[in-house]
Amino acid sequence: MICAQVQQALGDALRALTRAAASGNGGGLPVMDLKSELCLTALDTARALDRRAQLAAQRGVLGCAACAELSEQYALVRAERMLRHQQEKLQHELSDASLSVSD
Repeated sequence: MICAQVQQALGDALRALTRAAASGNGGGLPVMDLKSELCLTALDTARALDRRAQLAAQRGVLGCAACAELSEQYALVRAERMLRHQQEKLQHELSDASLSVSD
């Protein structure tokens, strides 16, 4: 038999999840306000936490955050940039600029 406190906690958790899913933030849990939860008073830390909260709120708006192929696409873009950089380096080595000798 489940005690009343556990039943209450489960009910609260289910209601919170339902509210989170209905709020449109991707079904995730609400972001904690660490500044008030941890009673932080350092100004730099408070500003950093505010900025973190802003970025977390904006993350749900980005379409790519939910893309299952994001890591694969990132790897392809990175490989393309590395090949482009290598190509530019080789072109310079073969150009007249690299043949000039500076004594």
